[in-house]
Amino acid sequence: MVIDQLPTKTTEQASLLLPATAFSEHEATYVNYEGRAQVSFQVHQNKIGARPAWRWLSENPKESISSLSERLQQSSEAFKGIAELRPEISGTVSGMQVPRQSHRYSGRTAMRANVNVHEPKQPVDSESVLSFSMEGIPAAKDATILSAPWSPSWNSNQSITKFQEEVSGDLKQGNTGKVLLNRDKSGSYLEIKVDTSSSNDGLELALAHQIFGSGELSAKSVAIQKRMVDPYIGLSKEDADSLGLKQGDSVSLDGNGNIAAVVIRNKIKTGTAALYCGENEIDYHSLGSSVVLTKAENTFKRGIENLIVSDLYEEGY
Repeated sequence: MVIDQLPTKTTEQASLLLPATAFSEHEATYVNYEGRAQVSFQVHQNKIGARPAWRWLSENPKESISSLSERLQQSSEAFKGIAELRPEISGTVSGMQVPRQSHRYSGRTAMRANVNVHEPKQPVDSESVLSFSMEGIPAAKDATILSAPWSPSWNSNQSITKFQEEVSGDLKQGNTGKVLLNRDKSGSYLEIKVDTSSSNDGLELALAHQIFGSGELSAKSVAIQKRMVDPYIGLSKEDADSLGLKQGDSVSLDGNGNIAAVVIRNKIKTGTAALYCGENEIDYHSLGSSVVLTKAENTFKRGIENLIVSDLYEEGY
């Protein structure tokens, strides 16, 4: 059984596949790298029957995100206070919700006029303080819940400054979450030593990541794909010269069919190489800790014109 929101090589092997909602289609509490728990709210509804992964796994059909947070809080002292991060409907005036839609949504009937001139009932969200509607309690300047900024004499998003401590600053009533992990020891610097070997014996291999393309989900976006580059391998000038390679050449990795473009970078240590695998075009796990490069024919789709790095060996690459 596999629960996922996109088709992958793993879903291809599943005998039972259950569709999960995307991050914008359900409410959740995320714990980031700092150990800080932060709440996110659902933006829109999924219309194809997908559900949050935890709902597929829950044995209790009446389980809610609030009760789940409570159980999580009771399971360990580390999660103490996590349930209080999520505002409850009971804390609002007469149970009224904050509208997700602004008053500018008054033309929503026309959105489906080609199907039916009668506006259907708006979806009901019984778990959130937000509603899929224009009706409800409009957000004020000191509101802790702000679905959309609006202020007189300002155009939509430009009014966001009215809700901030300073321009581009924090929201006046914003909730930054709760740190669950407290540091009890000081860290220490980890120095990584790399043996410098001859280019003929192979280069020590490390992964490179790109702002546009290294995210598993963002790489599926058409807008991000337009900024992506083909797989490349970053080399020092010394290693490139010893192998007879120049910027933009194609090389085969260990002669196993994996092809990457050569990118010469001045901050890469001699004897090492940084590999960007593209859109899963190269399986990094099929390679060893070192790699031998041989020149190959150019078979690229995108090239490396969109590559954004700050240490190319020469300007103009």
